[in-house]
Amino acid sequence: MSLGSLLVTLVFLTPFAGGILLTLLPRVGTARSKASIAVSSLHLGLSLWLWQVVWNQGLQSVSFSGWQPPYGIAFAADTFSATFLVAASVVIWLGVWSAHHTCSGENQLNLLHPLIQILTAGITGAFLTTDLFNLYVWFEVMLMSSFIIIALKGGRRELPASLRYMGLNLLGGAFFLTGAGLIYGMTGTLSMPHLAIRLPQVDPNLAGAAGVLLLASFGIKAAVFPLFTWMPSSYRVLPPALAALMAGTMTKVGVVVIYRVFSGPLASTQEQLGPWLMAAAVASMVLGGISAYAQNDFRRILALGIVSQVGYMLAGIAIGTPLAIAGGLFMTLHNMAAKTALFYVAGMAEADFGSGLLRNMGGLRSAQPFTTGIFLISAFAVAGLPPFSGFWAKLSLLQGALATSEWIVIAAALAASLLTLMAMTKIWNEAFAKEGPAPRMLPQIKGFVIPALALSLIAGLSFLAVEPAQRICLRMAQDLSDPTVMRAILAPEAQAEAQEVANR
Repeated sequence: MSLGSLLVTLVFLTPFAGGILLTLLPRVGTARSKASIAVSSLHLGLSLWLWQVVWNQGLQSVSFSGWQPPYGIAFAADTFSATFLVAASVVIWLGVWSAHHTCSGENQLNLLHPLIQILTAGITGAFLTTDLFNLYVWFEVMLMSSFIIIALKGGRRELPASLRYMGLNLLGGAFFLTGAGLIYGMTGTLSMPHLAIRLPQVDPNLAGAAGVLLLASFGIKAAVFPLFTWMPSSYRVLPPALAALMAGTMTKVGVVVIYRVFSGPLASTQEQLGPWLMAAAVASMVLGGISAYAQNDFRRILALGIVSQVGYMLAGIAIGTPLAIAGGLFMTLHNMAAKTALFYVAGMAEADFGSGLLRNMGGLRSAQPFTTGIFLISAFAVAGLPPFSGFWAKLSLLQGALATSEWIVIAAALAASLLTLMAMTKIWNEAFAKEGPAPRMLPQIKGFVIPALALSLIAGLSFLAVEPAQRICLRMAQDLSDPTVMRAILAPEAQAEAQEVANR
């Protein structure tokens, strides 16, 4: 087994085995949370190592039981999946560290950290899998672990939110299975690189119908308008550290999968699905921004703001050019840092005032200048003001839209930027600028400061590395758009089939 194959295996097995082993540790004290930090640290280190190998040597894969796709299931890491794996690992590590310092209670101490590791395994599997049915399996692993995390407190707010989350995601699972079943019936395979060969040969209308079902399923995961209704209440009832972790990973997994599936195996359905993707992107940008501004709760503003930012991400794949895809990917990575930092700031504010309602806050600018600085950097980045990360991400995306004369995307993106700035200004006026009750300055705020500071610095100082970041995103877009990259994992017979199709 090569080094790359070993790393692909270990980066998945580490959180999966870690989640199981954590349940064997004592139920008292902080043994499980400390061990969880160690597991997440190892996962982050392996992810970084894998990224370096992929960047230098190209695609790395492992086929289980010696069966190559399409006969067996394989995990594979290209620049696209390896980069998002690193980004998710950073967010998860910070979330685990914050949860160790801020989450309390017997249920959370006993169950929370094993569940986070199983959730990490599901996210890792979703990024690395090369098979549609296996992707469904890892979605279900994510669903069950995140559902229990949301319901863990068992209160009057948590249970309805978790049931809404569960119900909508089960509906998404039904869409997924139906779409995958249609695709298998038409092509006889669910291997993604094999589908890229066979799907263009079937009736495009039938392929488009199956694609719409998959898009609906992934859209629920990504919180695309109007499929986002599970998210605001779910993120509102979670402890702040867990809300930040989920905000930085869960919806991004949906976006990553949309990019993987609709630029690879379902790329031939662009004519049928392009208008749907474009409509979802534009509606999410504008209506998500309006919904966020209309809220009066700190975390609900941030949660609904994710809907608007997901619209930018979808615009990249809807336009479909390498430049636009690179811009959408840059936007996704930027949002994982900047928006997650804002969720930690919201956690600090709630700890200070005992409430997430803006009308109950005030005076943070004078009472906590350090928190104020973190908020301003992250808010400016999310709004897309120069020189922060959001500006460069939106600039890349708008350049892709301009090159293809997608004026509606440009108009929607500018409108959404204004709405986001208005929402951030609303938070500033209510929580920071106006006079209010004296903050309580609870000790647990320290558990939010380090993650918020780290992520805000990533978003704030990204202008120092714009050129490398854009180069990485362009390579990610090239890997996605080139079907021969993933085709290397196929069995010889399938590769011969690809050559035969190419020669026709």
